[in-house]
Amino acid sequence: MVAPGVLVTNARFVSGNQTIAMRNIAAVRSAVIVAKRFWTIVHAVVCGLLFLLALKLLADAAAIVSLPFFAVAGFLFIRSISAVAKCRDRYVVMVTTNAGESEALSSNNGLLIQNVEAAITKAIIARG
Repeated sequence: MVAPGVLVTNARFVSGNQTIAMRNIAAVRSAVIVAKRFWTIVHAVVCGLLFLLALKLLADAAAIVSLPFFAVAGFLFIRSISAVAKCRDRYVVMVTTNAGESEALSSNNGLLIQNVEAAITKAIIARG
């Protein structure tokens, strides 16, 4: 047992509801799928500028007009910052079999993926 829900033996690789016989695995590799952060960062910058504009309006104009704008801009800015913080890269174990290459396991934990890849590699080597 490498991790909860993941089992690697010399005969089988079990991940969730997927079972692969080691004799069918030709190669294993890990990959990183980089999170797409561009539009979330652009959104955060735009919301930050709106928040600064609302802050200036709050200081200059009547509070009745600018206070709702300030509240909405602040809320959107906080949401966009949390969205940027939640963007995580995804790590995957790619297994090559006679049927082709497939994604065997996916996680946000890179160390887990490295350990699973190492365990599968050791099992392939032990198989001979």
